[in-house]
Amino acid sequence: MLLAASEGLDAQVCLRLVVNGRASPKRLPVARYDGNLDKGRENSEAVEIRLNESAIKALSQEERARLRLEARPLWNPKEPARLLRERPEGDWIFDLAGCASGVWLLTAWIGTLSPLRPLRVTINGTAPAELKLERAIHAHPQAARHKQLGELVRELATEASHAEWPRLMDFLATMSSLPSPTYEVVRRVAGDPEAAVLALIKDKMSGVLWAGLEQLPFMWALVPAQVWVRAVRRELAWREKKAAELASEGIPVDPRAFLKPLFKEAPLRASWMHCILSLWSETLGGKPSAPSPFVHLARTEAGRRFLRQQLQPAQQELIRAHAEDPWPEVDFQRPDWMGLYREVPRECWLEPTQLFQTAVLRAPVVAAVASARDLSLPPERVLELRRLRAFDERWFDEAYGSTLACLLGSALQKNPELFK
Repeated sequence: MLLAASEGLDAQVCLRLVVNGRASPKRLPVARYDGNLDKGRENSEAVEIRLNESAIKALSQEERARLRLEARPLWNPKEPARLLRERPEGDWIFDLAGCASGVWLLTAWIGTLSPLRPLRVTINGTAPAELKLERAIHAHPQAARHKQLGELVRELATEASHAEWPRLMDFLATMSSLPSPTYEVVRRVAGDPEAAVLALIKDKMSGVLWAGLEQLPFMWALVPAQVWVRAVRRELAWREKKAAELASEGIPVDPRAFLKPLFKEAPLRASWMHCILSLWSETLGGKPSAPSPFVHLARTEAGRRFLRQQLQPAQQELIRAHAEDPWPEVDFQRPDWMGLYREVPRECWLEPTQLFQTAVLRAPVVAAVASARDLSLPPERVLELRRLRAFDERWFDEAYGSTLACLLGSALQKNPELFK
């Protein structure tokens, strides 16, 4: 979780052990990778790849013996990986015969674990690229590459029909087999909630995409409610246009058919997604109907009271389940936290019976305010919320969904056209 607070491949955190309330003076550094791959000699036929000093120190002789190196073109993640040839000297040879010109990605594996930082290797310069995404991936220096990738992701986020969506989805699919930060374009998606939600819709609420992006500085619960609505509308508008074109050729297509698997899969990702489905149903004319119409119920004060009453058993179970556990602490008296908490209607407040419960009880409420009010939180606050959710995910998700429904229902009661 701490490493997920940074998108960098070289992210590192220091841990201090606490035993019986006493902190050890020693700190334990933990990095995303144990070491690096380095390039050695190279010519037009092959490139020599070896372990750097930190990798040699970190890996045992047995681990180094099991290590395998793979290469794949950085611009095409669907192409099968090539296995590098190991030499008795303890290094590897990347044979370039048959390799297309461009940047290649080298990864190291022990079974399914990738312990070493990926390495970029450029072969014969850069070949002309048809796709913007391919051109952006090959851009140099890194700042230019980040800028181009960020601009393209923003373009895709606002255009569901964009021709480069299939290639972007190929990159996002790699999170099932490669560490989430491996590809820069995946990190750019994590920095653009609208692109992330539209990708999730196109991928039918994939568990791989959901879990993978949360390995980066990203939290689905902090995606603004407006973003969830805009993304599904963009996808629907594109599909309606396609359906109209097919209808003119005598081919009937239901443009809303894509919503059915979304409504089925969304609650499997998180229980609070029932609230998002309810919001979608409210803003898409009631079709399909939400399995749990929380937002519609929360349009009245009586409905909001009912939702909060339904939360009481969960709060009691939280306290019972963790009666003997140390509770995480965050100073919710700080102005930034209190400012957010005061945004919540009094009827939605969750008050602790003991002071040490404050942070865990208030965290889902604050996250719901950020989503409902379209507020951006700094990385350190996001990390605190993720740590508090990890204490009891079931409680956080239930309280977050209830609070978000109350906030959205209250807003729609005041302004029925809010999400139009």
